[in-house]
Amino acid sequence: MDSIVQVPTNVLGYLQEQQTLTLATTSPDGSPRANTFLFVPDGQKLSFWTRPNSASARNVVERP
Repeated sequence: MDSIVQVPTNVLGYLQEQQTLTLATTSPDGSPRANTFLFVPDGQKLSFWTRPNSASARNVVERP
């Protein structure tokens, strides 16, 4: 799944110094979910991997 978001320069600088992120999403009933991922910053792109059928992936696709 690819999603493009404009990220402010100061945020990109901060991300260059980090190794993990916590992604918060919501389920169809509005319940919160947060998971920690390793990620790779690459300019304006932020790449991380999760199983396509995971709750986090479904939540991102259904409620970006």
